[in-house]
Amino acid sequence: MYFDTQQPIAGPTRERQLAALPDNAPLIVLTEGSTDSKLLTEAMHVTHPHLVDFVRFIGYTGSKAQAGSASSRPC
Repeated sequence: MYFDTQQPIAGPTRERQLAALPDNAPLIVLTEGSTDSKLLTEAMHVTHPHLVDFVRFIGYTGSKAQAGSASSRPC
């Protein structure tokens, strides 16, 4: 075994990250695209208007791998 199983690995780092966040930081939700983000934002205004400022929906629009490209082929 190369490490002590009793030693916390991610705990101290996670605690520092949480301490650095403002208490009123919004929850960020990553969606599959801009349409999902827009629809969820609008739905939030209708169903939970009191929570609108606490949640941000962000549409992921990263590049898509082409069929047969190196990134889409199994190893």
